[in-house]
Amino acid sequence: MTTHLNIGGTWKDVTETKVNVGGSWKTVESISINVGGTWKVVTGLSVTVTPDPAEATAGGGFVSVEVEAVISGGSGSYTYLWDVLTGGAAFTGGGVNNPSTLREFLTSGSTSEGTAQVTVTDTVTGETAIASFSYSLTAT
Repeated sequence: MTTHLNIGGTWKDVTETKVNVGGSWKTVESISINVGGTWKVVTGLSVTVTPDPAEATAGGGFVSVEVEAVISGGSGSYTYLWDVLTGGAAFTGGGVNNPSTLREFLTSGSTSEGTAQVTVTDTVTGETAIASFSYSLTAT
C-alpha cells in the first residue's frame, strides 16, 4: 500500500507505513477516516480526464466540449479547478464544476487547439491529483 503523507507542506509517497503497538512494529494495511459518521478506507488519489483528447465541431460562434474528471481513491469529497494551459479556450462557471465545459468563440473555418488540466483536491485529506489533456475546437 502506498500512503501519501503531508510532511512540512509537501506530499510524499510512503511505500510502507508502520506503527508501534505495545512495543512491536506492525505494518499498516489500510487507513480509514470518518466522513459524516461513515468510516471510509482512504486510498491514494488519482484522476484522469474524459474525453482525451476533447474535440468538438460546430458552426461559427461558441464551440463547446464537456470534460469530466474521473477520480480514483481519496475520501469521496473533492474540489475541482480546471485551467487552460495553452490555447484560447476558457472554462465556463469559473472552472470549479465537474463535469465542466470548455468553450471558445470561433469564426467559421477556424480551429483552436491547446492543453488544459484539472486539479482535484480531497477536501478531507488535502491530497491533490492533476491530469492534463489536449483539446481541439473547430468552427465549420
